[in-house]
Amino acid sequence: MKKVTIHDVAKQAGVSPATVSRVLNGTAKVKPDKAEQVQKVIAELGYRPNALAHSLAQGKGSGTVGVIVRHLYGEFFSLVLSAFENELRAKGLHMICSSSNGSAQEERQSLKIMTQRGVEALFLMAPCLPDAELLELIGTTPTVLMNRYIPELARSCVTIDNRLGGYLATKHLLDLGHERIACITAYLTRQFARQRLEGYLEALREKGIARDDLLIIEADDLYSESGTQATERLLKLGSFSALFATNDLMAAGALKALQAHAYSVPEDVSIIGFDDLSLCQLTTPTLSTMHYPTEEMGKCAAQHLLQQMEGKAPDTLSPFKSYLKIRESSAAPKGQTSPVKPLVES
Repeated sequence: MKKVTIHDVAKQAGVSPATVSRVLNGTAKVKPDKAEQVQKVIAELGYRPNALAHSLAQGKGSGTVGVIVRHLYGEFFSLVLSAFENELRAKGLHMICSSSNGSAQEERQSLKIMTQRGVEALFLMAPCLPDAELLELIGTTPTVLMNRYIPELARSCVTIDNRLGGYLATKHLLDLGHERIACITAYLTRQFARQRLEGYLEALREKGIARDDLLIIEADDLYSESGTQATERLLKLGSFSALFATNDLMAAGALKALQAHAYSVPEDVSIIGFDDLSLCQLTTPTLSTMHYPTEEMGKCAAQHLLQQMEGKAPDTLSPFKSYLKIRESSAAPKGQTSPVKPLVES
């Protein structure tokens, strides 16, 4: 069915498109009989004016914020976006969301479409485009990045101290008495993965333990299957008594692989993840992890973006900090007494 245009309405009503526009926008007086005829034709044809064009004609913004995420599924993104959207709605704004699926091309296309359609601001979660291209596409649009740091947008980057998180996770295992600690990392093209690995290595150096590349596996992606596959490789390459996975999904995959080979967790191998997703409390044993303040970061991103949209100088942002959530999957090596009791959550 052909879409009804303003020109169709004007033709049937016997007026100019400009007159139809004036009736819709109320920006100028139109004779009552003509206005009535235009409204009648609009109803007959079922014409729906372009909401964006209408708001812009009245000197208003679109009332929308464009959001681009890597994926539309997964607990992490949904928790952040829920808090982010609540803050926007309190100000009468709405978000439109797109996913890049980790593709630079799809991210580029989404950015172009959103800016062409008049979004008032952008919230980009873990964007994958290079810095220079991202800055060019953003232009002067108020923007906040999450889980990505670009020096030129230093005041617009909501980040977490991933290096510190990786350090604390590894230090927890070291404090329990472990020395042979494996690491399963997300692919190292990702900024957060490199930072968490750096934290892991820093904790080892502090303890005088040399880096062992046989104990560091770069996974193919961020999901549980990759954690399982990486652990299978680790079991063939060397011995270890503890394992740090740079996210919870991979930690759960590692747990599955170890149990499939009759290893007991934490009696034979301790595990710690990162993110504190709900699955950590559903595994047996429950997973120790680094808590990720998703709600706080989502709120912060929205509030910071609103500051920019109001023309205010944005506040300086400090990286958020993660903290340990000790559960059942981490304990002292066999024959040693654990100085830390696991936290079992209901």
